[in-house]
Amino acid sequence: MMQGAIKALRAEKIESSIGNLREQLQKDTKRLGQLQQKMKPDKMHQLWESCYERLDKIGEEEEIQIRIGESKRKLAIFAGKLSKGEGKGKSKSKMIENGANLCCKSSQSRDSERRIAKMPLLEQIATMKSFRIEFGNRCFGKEQYEVALQWYTKSLLVSEYCFPSSPIEKEEVDEERHLCLLNSAACHLATGNDHACIECCSEALEVTNGTSVKALLRRAKAHRRIYNFDAAKKDLDKVEKIMTGSVHKAFSVERQELQKSMQSYDNNTKMLARKMMQCTM
Repeated sequence: MMQGAIKALRAEKIESSIGNLREQLQKDTKRLGQLQQKMKPDKMHQLWESCYERLDKIGEEEEIQIRIGESKRKLAIFAGKLSKGEGKGKSKSKMIENGANLCCKSSQSRDSERRIAKMPLLEQIATMKSFRIEFGNRCFGKEQYEVALQWYTKSLLVSEYCFPSSPIEKEEVDEERHLCLLNSAACHLATGNDHACIECCSEALEVTNGTSVKALLRRAKAHRRIYNFDAAKKDLDKVEKIMTGSVHKAFSVERQELQKSMQSYDNNTKMLARKMMQCTM
């Protein structure tokens, strides 16, 4: 009988927590919608700020994103406890939660950067992967490109505090940087920011000693879209020399798009020249 009373008390406490979480989730979702209507990130400014300034300027919108995700996670855990007893505990490691918290809260001090710098290298790499996969890729899959870009930027910020002591560790950090830069380039392509895409791809190529086929393809596409056809052709020529079968289709598509764009540009130029000649006659 005592056990039944304890279970009932636990269930009541869980239901109360669920109610509070749902209320907070509703408020956060409403506030996030208001912020997203008002705020438009300045990509170029964000790109050139120092890492110290950027860490301190991660603002309210991102804090709310974290709270929403955390509320949903806790709701799922509580729902599991109600249906299956106490459940199986947390779905994410404490290490990753700490990383998300320290990189997604505004601060007037340098606490965030100091905490990142003091992390063991393996924890820094795990945090980078979490920001990229758990948050960035998930937002990208939902076509939330601006939010995804912020997460990839955070992962790159963490990498600036990584000091590998062996070639293997350096290779792992560089690979994470490479993937985040590629994903950032994809976000810029999706939002029409071709110049920023070119910068991300160029940095990805520096990290990989010019061997990143995806970076070359995405940079070629961005060059094509701003009518920089010679640069686009050079990138595609490089792809052709080092590509494998997995990207052959993407290469063929981009090559055809480049040819179409060049032909269209040439036709439009000739048409414009004829009209100008007619006007002068």
